[in-house]
Amino acid sequence: MFQKLVICTDFDDGLLRLATCLESLAESGVREVVFFHFVPMWQEGDIPRVDDVKIEAAHERFAQATVGFSGDLAVKFEVRSEQLVTNLLEVIKEYDSDLVILGAQSRTLLNEKLFGSTTTTLTEKLPIPMLVIRPVILATFTEEELKLRCQCLFRRLLVAYDGTEASEGLIDMLLDRLNHQHGQSAIERCKLGWVVETTRRGISVSDKLAEAEDKISATGQRFAGLDLQISTEVRTGDPIAEMIKLAGEDGVSAIAVTAHSLPKFIEWSRPSFPNQLLRSSFHPVLFFPPQR
Repeated sequence: MFQKLVICTDFDDGLLRLATCLESLAESGVREVVFFHFVPMWQEGDIPRVDDVKIEAAHERFAQATVGFSGDLAVKFEVRSEQLVTNLLEVIKEYDSDLVILGAQSRTLLNEKLFGSTTTTLTEKLPIPMLVIRPVILATFTEEELKLRCQCLFRRLLVAYDGTEASEGLIDMLLDRLNHQHGQSAIERCKLGWVVETTRRGISVSDKLAEAEDKISATGQRFAGLDLQISTEVRTGDPIAEMIKLAGEDGVSAIAVTAHSLPKFIEWSRPSFPNQLLRSSFHPVLFFPPQR
């Protein structure tokens, strides 16, 4: 599904461990991995300057993490300073990457930048999907478990669908990638999940459920002809809680989601669906930027 990855790591989020799983990533269809690390400007003195010592140390750490790997997978290292988002976008463009992987809820410089003050800039300009993984989950995996997980990052995908224009756009983007896959398919099972809220007044729950069942069934038919198992499920209740519960019951690899409107997504204090899902889910979240 994705073949050219940018893995952002601050060395405290556990993502550097993926360097020990390069063969497994290659087995899943990945052809290139770019490890990206950001070094802040050296602030001592009157004029901030590039911290060459930390940059060199980062390069050395990357080299040590991948020593001994000799597979066909292309591995690159990018250590940048100054403007984090600008440099990350440049790396994505330079390598024509199709997925960014980063950690969430780790109180470190990289995540504070990506999920804090510069989130607006990143999400407004991000041209490709990003996979958000909780560092605490990576920390629990043994080496064997992590390698197995890398072989099936998207083996079983749960798609958060609700019949809106934004979720239809998510289906379009997902189908486009599935239709252009080459070689080994990364997805074996895909479930569309719709949680109908029962707290809103004006429309009976039975009517909303019937409408949702009809719409999600029709959308599921769009996957006909693809070499994967497709299923749909409609539930009632709190969208976040039920989506997380559905992911756990089905043993999914990741939850695919998009933003209903970009301003609501980038303002993390607002209770938007992607916002809450990223903060609450222990499953990896695959975020597709809204179609522009």
